[in-house]
Amino acid sequence: MNTNNAFLTRSEYFYRVFSDLWRIAKPHLKTLADIIIIIPTPYTKLNIALRICSNIIRSLDKFSNSESANELKTTIENIFTRYGRDDIDGSFYDTQKSKKNQAILDKFIEENKNINDNLREDIFTASILNKLVLAKGRFLEYTKGREITDFDHLMRVKAIQEVIHSVEESISKTNNELRLSSTEQDLIDIINKLSENTRLSDKENIKLNDFFLQRFGKELRPYVFEKIITGWSQRLYNLNNDWDLLSRETARLKTKLQRLEFDVRHNPNNTPLQDEYQKLHANMEEKKHCLHTLAKNKRQLSTIIFAAQGLLEIMEDSEIIKKRPYLRTAGESVAQIIVECAEGGKTWEMLTLDQANSIIDFANIFEEIYKQRNRDYGDIG
Repeated sequence: MNTNNAFLTRSEYFYRVFSDLWRIAKPHLKTLADIIIIIPTPYTKLNIALRICSNIIRSLDKFSNSESANELKTTIENIFTRYGRDDIDGSFYDTQKSKKNQAILDKFIEENKNINDNLREDIFTASILNKLVLAKGRFLEYTKGREITDFDHLMRVKAIQEVIHSVEESISKTNNELRLSSTEQDLIDIINKLSENTRLSDKENIKLNDFFLQRFGKELRPYVFEKIITGWSQRLYNLNNDWDLLSRETARLKTKLQRLEFDVRHNPNNTPLQDEYQKLHANMEEKKHCLHTLAKNKRQLSTIIFAAQGLLEIMEDSEIIKKRPYLRTAGESVAQIIVECAEGGKTWEMLTLDQANSIIDFANIFEEIYKQRNRDYGDIG
């Protein structure tokens, strides 16, 4: 069991209860926040929300009772309620609401330049989290109902997922205080652009690539594509397990069927026995068909994965690519075929002979390199 996922599930469930009771708790927010400071909960999101909501609302009460201040209070409550629950309910990814929240935050800061530094900092933190929720909402809109049809689209989707995960991981490591680096703050703006399918500037591309290089020790493209290959490898690992399980079930069924066949031959007039045999025989044929399909899917996916290793070697400019530069040109067409098969649902039978041969050629070249680099998945060929 993934303990991180379990933690998030508990945290989000706690937030569901917390947000439903928000109106009841709000009059006692100061007390709740003070308790959290003394006895922190294990829920980072809750700690941050209570502290910042409490600070902003108390500061606004002292600062002003104007319409804009009251509007900001409501906005802050909405941001943190949605920030805590956005992983549970898709409706909380409402990008229009996030945009409206952001406009209110920006307007308040612009119109109230004399607010104290602490309040300004807390509003700025709320702004960061609102932009993160907005980015996730835009990403959901970007991917929802949209098939991955080309290599660049696949890479963009995975890059956004990795950046969002990294930023949220940084938040989870905070201790009641949200402190993101300026780079991570810039990244939230960048993934908002990526999720809108907006072209990044050269400076933004460099910043994004530098982030991956510093955080993960690899440039964006090879790091992201290696993650994609890992996902496909896990899929193949699961196929192997499914085949092994079904193979054992089929072997047991075959033994049972042979025994029943013997009984039927010696009891030709036993109708219930005949019926049982026919039913078991049909079940056997169905399992054999499933085994054949699984075996075919395993072969095709392993071929695709081995070929994909070649694309990774091109991105990393490895020694084999330096020795065989012609592979760079071949890799361009191979990349598109791989995505169409692995993500677009294109079957092997739908490929032209040239397309199938190009994938097989790439797979043959890079199979051993893949196996050396991915021993955790065992013999997947």
